[in-house]
Amino acid sequence: MNTPKADTEDEATEASSSVPSFRRIWKKHNPNQGSSFLSLKAMSVLYDSVTPLSRDDLADRLTAQLTGTERSFLEAWHLRRREARRLTQKTRRGRSEAPADGFTGASPIVAIVREWLSAVFAKRVSQGQTLVQDGDGRYRPGPKAPRVLTMDGQLLAFTPDKRLELEQAEHDEGRAHLAMLEWERITAGLDLRTLEARAHLLILLTRRLLVGLGVGKPLPLDERRVQFNHLLRVADTPAVKRAVLQRAFDALWAETSKSTEK
Repeated sequence: MNTPKADTEDEATEASSSVPSFRRIWKKHNPNQGSSFLSLKAMSVLYDSVTPLSRDDLADRLTAQLTGTERSFLEAWHLRRREARRLTQKTRRGRSEAPADGFTGASPIVAIVREWLSAVFAKRVSQGQTLVQDGDGRYRPGPKAPRVLTMDGQLLAFTPDKRLELEQAEHDEGRAHLAMLEWERITAGLDLRTLEARAHLLILLTRRLLVGLGVGKPLPLDERRVQFNHLLRVADTPAVKRAVLQRAFDALWAETSKSTEK
């Protein structure tokens, strides 16, 4: 069985702390590598654009979306590249001065992004089908989507739809983590030693999550008409009770999701 090949990897590697979970960086020449997160970010800018973009327009839009860590990475990339050119020139010509590259001292980040796009991202035009450069020099996504290697080892096509799906999953994962921290903070200050207190908290949380405050609203169900007697007799162990609660929540949540989508 042939090993799937990914797009040619972008130059250099990036700090792991800056990489979202679905945009992992893999060493160059890894046969199963995905695209670097900066290239995927640049491709996302092209996906969001109605028309093809010039290098400078792409650089401006990409720069506006960079995090502080990404800016630092690009600045370090530029300095490494500049030093490599200086050493090469010194070896070839016996000169020690830095090669002329249009920069003096600290470079504006947008100029570095333009340099990175020309040196790294634009290679995709000749090396694959993920990027196309029109006759007027403007860039647009190619007929083939770049690929991304997820944390669970899946090599996926980074299509516009898949990009939104992965970004939503990334958002949900981060928010869920923050919500769990907040849950721990809230419950740490409550007396939950009794079953009644824990049940009350669960009811309160469910109502607040799904309905909101609802202050002053009459209860929509007549509890006298909801007959749980037989169900309560059948659910005679903790495992069965948990299964019933999970089944009830899944069913009610499915209906809630349908109503919010309308």
